[in-house]
Amino acid sequence: MFEPNNDFALKTHENTFFYIGNYDKALEDFDKSLSIEPNNPFYIESYGSIYLALESYEKVIVDFTRCLKIKLNNSSALVKRGLAYQKLKQYNESINDLNQLLTIKLYNTYALLIRGDSFGYMKNYDKALEDFNKTLKIVLNDVSFLIFRKRIYHIKEEYESSLKDFNKALEIQLDNIEGLKDHAEIYLKMTLYKESLLDLNKVLHINPDNVRCLLLCKRIYFTTKEYELSLEDYDKVLEL
Repeated sequence: MFEPNNDFALKTHENTFFYIGNYDKALEDFDKSLSIEPNNPFYIESYGSIYLALESYEKVIVDFTRCLKIKLNNSSALVKRGLAYQKLKQYNESINDLNQLLTIKLYNTYALLIRGDSFGYMKNYDKALEDFNKTLKIVLNDVSFLIFRKRIYHIKEEYESSLKDFNKALEIQLDNIEGLKDHAEIYLKMTLYKESLLDLNKVLHINPDNVRCLLLCKRIYFTTKEYELSLEDYDKVLEL
């Protein structure tokens, strides 16, 4: 039988609600826990984690700030507050938290990823690449990190480097539709029309009603003066 004032029972109960995505019930139980132990960093951090899942970023910052006052250099609190700051476009604050964490844990890949992404939003692309390069030395050929780095290369118009990362990612996830579409657009910017069409046709084989791909095909066929094929794709778009 569940005992409302039993610490172990509360932890088990609230964690169960958290992991099955019943955040309202989890918050109710954490409220009970905090009424018993208001300065317990586990409960405060768990509370903040729920708000992170709910995308209530201001509340995330409040809870993890409180947590860090109780337990300095809490790596989980720093990385989650850093992510919340980033989501609120407070990039300097995000980077400050992640810098603090990375002095404690030099090779925390999640912190490197968020910091690199923040640098990217601030248009500090060289710093972003530094973080993504460090990460990919730790976790070789991780698709998500490859995608982050290829986007920076793309922004910097270093298309060959962007394509290398994309090719590695696509070797791991062959049916990555978003990846294939982006891949095709890079080829298009490099005026490699044949290669671009190959990727677009792969996507259309999986999803024949993909409007973006049909419009890109139309554009390529128009550029290469294959007007009938261009019209065919445009007619397909108008039918959707």
